[in-house]
Order: sequence, then C-alpha cells, then structure tokens
Amino acid sequence: MTAPRLTPGPILFVRYAFPPNHHGYCGPADSQSFFEYGAGSVVDDGLRALAKQFAGAWPYLELIAGATGIRDPLDRRVVEAYWVGNSLLDQVGTRPLGDSMEERFRHKTGLQFASLAESVVAGGIPHHSYHRETAVRSLDGAGLVRDLAVDDWVSLHWEWICDRLSARQLGALRHYTQYHLTLVNERLDHPGATAALG
Repeated sequence: MTAPRLTPGPILFVRYAFPPNHHGYCGPADSQSFFEYGAGSVVDDGLRALAKQFAGAWPYLELIAGATGIRDPLDRRVVEAYWVGNSLLDQVGTRPLGDSMEERFRHKTGLQFASLAESVVAGGIPHHSYHRETAVRSLDGAGLVRDLAVDDWVSLHWEWICDRLSARQLGALRHYTQYHLTLVNERLDHPGATAALG
C-alpha cells in the first residue's frame, strides 16, 4: 500500500462534513456549493466561512487548535485529529473539553447536562467516532476522493468515502473509535449525549 498524498485541511474538512450536510444536518444550507469546494479542491475565504457554519464540528476544531497552539482550526493536523484521531487529542485536557461542552450544550439540555458532562469526566475526547459501513464515492460523477485502488483503506462518514488512510491513520482511527466504544459500553451506565440531545 502506497502512502496517500496529504490533503489540505480545509478540503479534508469538506470530505468529512459534507455527508451530513448533504442530508440536511448541520452546516450551510447550500450543500452543493460546499461539495464543489471539496470536489474542486478549492480553498478560499468562502470555504472557511462555510466551515464555520458547522455548529457541531467547528467548536471542536477550535478547541483542538487552541489546546495545541495551532492558529488555524482547519489545519490538516487539527481536522485529522477530530475526524480520524492523532496525538493532538492527547493535548486537550478534560477541563477545556468540559468548558466547551458546558458553553455549547448546558442551555440546550437543562437538567440532562449532567449525563453529558459525565462522558467528559469518564475520559471523553473531542473525536467524532462515527462511521458507516456502506460507501458512496461520487455525486453525479463528481467525487471527493480520487484515485482509489483495490486494498486501499478509507475512512467513511455517513455513507461517504472521506479519505484514503495511511497505516498510521488507520491505526489512529481504530484506536480512537474503540476508545469511545469502550467508554460508552463499559464506563457509562446511560447513553449520555444521546439522552441529553434527544
């Protein structure tokens, strides 16, 4: 398996954030324009403005960037940390994550916030930890990831292929996904975020 070329952070963000945006969840109303940025690999201020409209993902990118001293929340390392996982996650402490969650969710969840906060105290980290098992590669013939080959490992979000993974990235994705599965299944005795956010 050959090492994949590194995708710029803003384009990597489009690859992961587009699938739920396409289904009408989170992000800008104009999912087609957002898709075109990713398909055309165009990075400009317009893309950055669209990325900031992701009320779920954007604050986590800001949190990871701030905790690690990286100025740009769309820096490739930050985007990879949130969606796939990498060592930056080890630098985000429980307190900053808890403060971020409180600021964003306490007013929405009321008394159920304690259940959500418990997941942070139990060891939660700002990693997306959600992937699907069926794959979509293109929309009307245009795709976000090109030149895939048999035996390539890829990451998925919703049903979309988001990136070709290196061996290091594959290991990180497996590690952080398993970490959260173990956290939810063995350390928490309720569904936490699911119960709090309905």
